[in-house]
Formats: sequence, structure tokens, C-alpha cells
Amino acid sequence: MINVRTGKGVRLVAEWLGSTSIHVYRGHNKAPHFVIVGAEIQALAIDKVAEYMYGCDWTDKGSPGWITPQLRCDEFMLNNKQEIKW
Repeated sequence: MINVRTGKGVRLVAEWLGSTSIHVYRGHNKAPHFVIVGAEIQALAIDKVAEYMYGCDWTDKGSPGWITPQLRCDEFMLNNKQEIKW
């Protein structure tokens, strides 16, 4: 399991190196806030993922029936010159 932490309290987790399904957590939460699909963890711009995390409204996260959203990786989340893997 690959764990990457940002200085802003965001944690990215991949099952293995090369996985294109990245679970994104805030703080010490046990359930992910969202999942990024389509890019390897080393291709992501961690600061941009953290910026996205804090730019969204997560007030419904604790509600019954919450489903963890899966996001297709957009180019703004990638480091320069990386490819999106579909």
C-alpha cells in the first residue's frame, strides 16, 4: 500500500505502485472522501488534489446513504507532462 501525505492534512492511498485508483482522505478519516480514477499516484500534483479537497463542500459526507464519489482524473490534477490512463 502506498501512502502519501500532504502538509495540508490530505492523505492519498493507492493499493500498489502503478494503481490508477487513488483514495483521497482528509485527516484521520477511515473512509475516503473521494476516489481519483485514471492516474497513478506519482503522476498527481498533490497540492492541486488538496486544493480540490478543500474547495468542495463535504457536509453531506456523514449522512446515511453516502456514496464515495469517483472522479475521473482531470489535467489540472496532474504534474506537468503526465498522461491520463483510461
